[in-house]
Amino acid sequence: MPVVDGFELLRRVRGQSLIGHTPFVFLSGWDDYRDRQRGLQLGADEFLSKQTSVRELLIRVHLLLQRFTGAVAGASSRRPVMEGSVE
Repeated sequence: MPVVDGFELLRRVRGQSLIGHTPFVFLSGWDDYRDRQRGLQLGADEFLSKQTSVRELLIRVHLLLQRFTGAVAGASSRRPVMEGSVE
């Protein structure tokens, strides 16, 4: 990313009241455990390598969206704001 790195983007997203709880997934070309730990400590929901297969990526995103929509549905009587299926 030309202006800020993913860590700074995550800090900015988490600092905004309207989008602070948006699911955040790192997809990085660097698969270093220190970067993975840093991203997760900053509040990322997932940290995946770009070598992750598409099937694995879809599974992780699907599970993350299930957790997110479950939290939204539990906090509100309205229908979840996101729905979908990997299939």
